Order: sequence, then structure tokens, then C-alpha cells
Amino acid sequence: MEDSGKKLANTQLKLSALQKVSNLIIAQWTLDEVLDQIMEIILKVTLTDAGTLMLLDEVENCLTFKITKGEKAEAIKGYKLKLGEGIAGFVAQTGEPTIIPDVSQEPRFKLEIAKEIDFKTYNILCVPMKIKERIIGVIEVINRLEKEPFSTDDIDLLTALANQAAIVIENNKLLQDSQEAVRRLKTLLEVSEVLGATKDLRSLLDLSMRLATRTMNAEASSLMLLDEQTNELVFEVVEGVKGKQVLRQIRLKLGEGIAGWVAKEGTPLLVPDVTKDPRFTSKIDQQTSFETKCILCIPLKIKKTTIGIIEVINKIDGGSVFSEKDLEFFNLFAHQVAIAIENARLYTGQGLPRVEIEKPPTPTPGQRLRLGEILMEYNLVTQSQVDEALRIQQETKEKIGQILIKMGATTEDAVNCALSAQLDIPYVWLSPQMVQEEAVTSLPKEMLEHYAMIPIMKLGNELTLVMSDPTDEELIADVKTITGLEIKLSLGSKQNILDIIRQILGEKPKIKEPEKALEEIQTKETRSMDEFKHLKEAIKDIDHRLQTIEQMIQNPTVSYH
Repeated sequence: MEDSGKKLANTQLKLSALQKVSNLIIAQWTLDEVLDQIMEIILKVTLTDAGTLMLLDEVENCLTFKITKGEKAEAIKGYKLKLGEGIAGFVAQTGEPTIIPDVSQEPRFKLEIAKEIDFKTYNILCVPMKIKERIIGVIEVINRLEKEPFSTDDIDLLTALANQAAIVIENNKLLQDSQEAVRRLKTLLEVSEVLGATKDLRSLLDLSMRLATRTMNAEASSLMLLDEQTNELVFEVVEGVKGKQVLRQIRLKLGEGIAGWVAKEGTPLLVPDVTKDPRFTSKIDQQTSFETKCILCIPLKIKKTTIGIIEVINKIDGGSVFSEKDLEFFNLFAHQVAIAIENARLYTGQGLPRVEIEKPPTPTPGQRLRLGEILMEYNLVTQSQVDEALRIQQETKEKIGQILIKMGATTEDAVNCALSAQLDIPYVWLSPQMVQEEAVTSLPKEMLEHYAMIPIMKLGNELTLVMSDPTDEELIADVKTITGLEIKLSLGSKQNILDIIRQILGEKPKIKEPEKALEEIQTKETRSMDEFKHLKEAIKDIDHRLQTIEQMIQNPTVSYH
């Protein structure tokens, strides 16, 4: 009877935990919030002091700490473990759950980390997180209360919960991928529309690189064209790098550097770490004091003939390296640019631009071109459209760019590119990974939403602020007064800014979960065999729900309501 009671209690424990996690899966929370709650549940049901959820970084081939719980939770977040390193690294490498009853007798235990964070470890249970036998991370719990040993029942329970955590992570990834695919397809349509309306070659090249830097979330970008007389690549447009005049004097031979190799081979190239690629040449960095970390470079081709290259440098979010998906998208982007260059060449009869292209007139010192003038310079609007917008502005007092968008004369992207050129500030597309929590909480949420602005980075006494209207000097002064920091401005899309604010600072919706489930388990010692059978059926129902979620992963386009 004692064994039956113990089995019953274990079954109740598993059921309660699975029910709670199942409710979390369907809650409208962010990924970090859901995983944080899952780890809270895990610590309760395993009766442990601390725990970590680690994800596998496939680029660096190591484990990173995603969620940490316990006394030293914050101290351990900065660490990484290579595959095979420590208990967690061993489990991630082998895919085998592991119990360590006494870490002092275990040579694989990473003692130096425990010493550095001053945390005493007694015993460990670690299991892998898997999606169809593919390991995506591990969950590790540490120090069972009263130093009680972990059992095979604990392995079964933690494995079930780890599998559900893996499903949450995979579903989130699928959702982000689909949203990103939609955004990028929309961007390609906008790029095609904007570039197709621009017939002046210089304006086209400038506009192309502003769009490239913003779309690819890159620190810098450049476009080089091939001088057929010397067979050398020449910098035509550079974004995000100081010393542009110096770069215009630099030429690259075919095959020289990453850009020269791409131009010679006619093949796209993704270099995640330039220090490990022998094709990289550092002479440009040396002359501009710019540090290149990673490069995505695409040939520009017209009728299978390479006319130049387009490249983006140093991704500023999402792991800080470009991905294969970035390469696929940027390849399509480059194709649009090449088509636009060819159309502009045919339209103007200028032929392909070569070493020197006359730049648009620049304002005298202290003067700034008006937004309408820049849009006309890019051939994105006509004089009559600007005149009509100015007439409307006299009545409504609206911004000229917003009026032109409402008139259908141009797009938000085109206006923002022109505004970026006018103010000489970056035009960025934000993702949650780009935003520091310390920065975004420096201003009230209501203020951020009202003015469609968001602080994304605090570095020393400087605050990087992304605004939908960076011409509002009074607001900028208010932000400076409130924060006591110097303001570094960037321009962003209003809807993108509002979406990010709500993702990061939005209210957590309430979720349904069994009331005091764990407390009931601890107070009720016995149940009848009929109740036991009922619980087994309930577990089968939970398992069925898990299978449905797995089917959602396999076939995300199908509705499972």
C-alpha cells in the first residue's frame, strides 16, 4: 500500500506540473516569461534550490544560459559551456539524462564556475531538450532539499517538462520565422517600388544603401562598382563608416578581399568571422578605424555579368552574425538593386556608372535640404505633388512627409530614407534583441507610446533613442532632462517602434492554472485505485495534447482548434 501511495503521489505531481505547463503554452506571454514560469514549476516539483535552462548556440557550438533560478542566478548568466564541457555540456553532447548524486566525486563537474560565483553544489539532475531527436538545449536542477538523491522518477518528470519547454521554444521560433518572412517579403515589395521610381543613378545608389543598412540591421554597408578599364572595384556608396572620402580613393583588384573574391567568382559569400577567413583584407579597416566583424557580400549582376557588389557589415542584433536566411533575403535585395540600376541606365542612356558619379547638390554649411527637395532629388515625388502637400500643410499643420504618404505620392519607407539623409542619422528596423532593458525602462511607457519612440541602448552617459519623428527638438530636450544623458538619435518606423514597446513592456495577461495544486498533493497521502486509474487517463489526455502541439510544429499552417 505504501508503494501504491508513492506512485500515486508521483503521478499527481507529474499531472499537476504538466497541467500548469500546458496552460503556459497557450498563454499570450513572451518566450522568456513562459520559460521563466516553467523553471519556477520545475524547481517546485523537483524540490531543488536552483536551476538553469540552457540553449544550444549552433553558431558558436556552445550552451548559453537562457533562464537561471536560485541564489546566484544573475552571477551565472554571463557564462557559456562548450559541448562536452561540464555536466550540462555532456548531456547536450550525448542527449542522455544524467544524475550526479555527489559532485565532489564527479570529474566532469565544472568546479571552477561554482567557485567563481561562490555557490556550493551537492547534487545535479540534467536532461536534454529535444525536438524530434534534435537537441536544442538542456535543463539542469541543482541541490535537492535535504540533500536527498534524485531518482529515475525525477528523470521521467523533468524529461516530460523539458520536452514541453522545447515545444514552447520551437513554436516561438516558427512564429518568429513566419513573421520575419512576411516582413521581408513586404520589404522587398517596398524596395522594388521605391527603387523602381528612382531613375537618377546617384540617387538610386544612395537610396539602395540606406535601405540595405536598415533592412539588414547592419552597422554599415557599401556598394562597389567595377571599373571595366582597370578591372578594379571602386567604392560608390558607403553607409555607417567614417572616412568616406578616404574610401573613394581605395580600389580593390578582382580577387582581393571579400568583395574582390565575390566580384571575381560571381558568388554570394557569408563570412561570420572575418578573422578566420584568409580572403579578408584589413587595409580598409586600418584606413578608416572601423572594425569589421562579419560580412555578407552579394554580386550585382545584369544578364549574368557582374557589375559590382553590395555588402552589409556587422549585424547589430540576433546573435551579431548574419544567417543563411539573411543571405537568401539579401540576394533577392541585390537582384532588385541590379534591376533598378539597369532600368535607370536604359531610362537615362547614361550607361553603367563607373568611377565617379556626380553627387546631388549639397546644402551650404548651416543649411539643410528640405524633405520635399530630397524626395524630388531621388525622383520619388514630383514638384506638383510637393506643391500640393505644402498647400495642405498650410491648413492642417501636419508634417510634409505624412501628407505625401496620405496623398499616395510615396511610401513611409521612402519618406524615412529621405529624412535619414536630411538629418544624417541611421534609419533602423528594430527587434526585441536590440533593446536593453535598462534603457527602455528609463522613460515611462505612456510617454514612449504617445510619442512613438524607444530608448534602445545606454552606454556611459549616452542614450540611443529611436524616434518616429526625430525632428521634435523640444521632445528630445525633455528626454535629455529626464534621463540626464546625452541623446544619440536614430529614425524608426512608427508601427515597428510601437510593436517593440508592447512586446517588451506590455502587460502580462492572466492565465488559468490549478489553484494550490502542489499544496493538495502534499496534504493528501492516499487515494483509491479508482482515482489512480482516473489520474492515468488524465495523463493520457495531457500526452494527447502534447502530440497535437508536436503536429503543430510539423505542420504550422494547419489549424488545430
